[in-house]
Amino acid sequence: MSSNNKKRIKQLVICLAILLFCSWLILELFIPSRTIYYRLDVTFEVDGIPVTGSGVQKFTIVRNRVPLSFGEFNSRTYGEAVIVDLPSGKSVFALLAIPGRDGAFKGGNGGINFLFLNACKLYEKNERQGPASLIRMAGRVSGSCEIPPQDMPLMVTFEDEKNSTSVRRVFPNHPETTLGKNVKFVGASLTTTNGPMTTGILHRLPWLSDNSGNRLTPGFVGSFHPSLPDLLEKMYFRRF
Repeated sequence: MSSNNKKRIKQLVICLAILLFCSWLILELFIPSRTIYYRLDVTFEVDGIPVTGSGVQKFTIVRNRVPLSFGEFNSRTYGEAVIVDLPSGKSVFALLAIPGRDGAFKGGNGGINFLFLNACKLYEKNERQGPASLIRMAGRVSGSCEIPPQDMPLMVTFEDEKNSTSVRRVFPNHPETTLGKNVKFVGASLTTTNGPMTTGILHRLPWLSDNSGNRLTPGFVGSFHPSLPDLLEKMYFRRF
C-alpha cells in the first residue's frame, strides 16, 4: 500500500471519529437518554420483625425528539412486581402501577414512570433547568432514595394465587385489613444497581401468560362498576 493511500485512510478514520463525536455531542446536548437499573425494596413488619422483598427494575428516559409534541421527555419502567413473602404464607405484590394522589385506583399506570424521578427528588434538584438537564441528572444518581408514601406502587395480595380474581388491595396505612393485625407497612426505597432485572414471576403466577385477556378477570370486556380484578392489567405484574 502506497504512502498516499495510507495517508488517505488515516484522514478518513480521523474524519469518521470526529463525525461520531460530533453526533454524540449533539445527541447528548439536545436529545439525551439514560437507562437506569434500580433495586426496589419493600418492607413490612410482622410482630415487630422486618420482612423485605426486593426486585431489580429498569427505568428509561429520553428527551422527546418530536418538536411541539406532548411532553418534554418519554419515560418507561420495565421489570416485574416486587414480591414480599410474609411468614403467614401470604404475599404482597408491589405492582408496576401507582394509585392516584387521593389513594384511589381507577386503572392506568402512568405514575409508575415517574417513580424514580419523584423518589430521588430530581425535579427539585433540577430547578427548572430543562428536560436535558433532568435526564443527565437522572443518569448520575447513585445510592438509595426513599419513596414518599404518596408515590408508593399499588400493592395487592391474593387469597389464592392460582385464582387471579381473588386479588385484594393492600393499603399502606392499614395493611392489617388484608394481611392480619400483626402486620405493619414500614416503607420502600430505590437503590441504583447494575442489574440485571429480576425475573421469575411467571412461575408464581402462570395465569399471567394465558390467553384469557389482559385483565385479571378472564374475558373482561368492560363494566360500569369495575372491581379490582377488572381494573388490574397483567402488565402491572410484568413488563419487558
